[in-house]
Amino acid sequence: MLCQKCSAHNQAKELSLLSHFDDLGVVIWNRKIKGGESPYKPDFLFEHPHVIIIVECDQHQHSEPSYHKVENQEEYRERCLRNDVELVYRRPLVILRFNPDDYSSADEDGYELRNLSPWRSGGVLHDEKSWRRRVAFLRAVIKYFSDPIHPPVRKFVVERLFYDGHDDMDFAYASPYMVDAL
Repeated sequence: MLCQKCSAHNQAKELSLLSHFDDLGVVIWNRKIKGGESPYKPDFLFEHPHVIIIVECDQHQHSEPSYHKVENQEEYRERCLRNDVELVYRRPLVILRFNPDDYSSADEDGYELRNLSPWRSGGVLHDEKSWRRRVAFLRAVIKYFSDPIHPPVRKFVVERLFYDGHDDMDFAYASPYMVDAL
């Protein structure tokens, strides 16, 4: 369980994301899936005729000890959400795990790059340009999967965005959707 201060910081990030989602379809924010059996609440759920997209705002890549009290807790949560979506919606599920905080990647020569969070402690946005780029990227991936001409290749897909090792080129399929992402 997160302390009240951390929870408020995390909610600031989620509220900022929510403000960028109003044109991307039906959004359910931080509520249980009605008719589902698990206690889990997706951070954001987008309902489309051919797919359900869940965006999880994974602060600090969910690497903090509080996220791993039980081994494989995140994988268990994904399975429970998958079961709820199958039960209620009977459509493929795409989970986009979005890290709004620091992550490491490599440049073209293999040197490690540290990509700092656009957020300061206290839930204060300090790098608007970096945040807008991340949100635009996330929106492009959401638009890609919500476009009926790109049905998911499997019934269950999990993508991690801005986690350690993230490379924009791994998501080149979404680049045509970057033009109007924000």
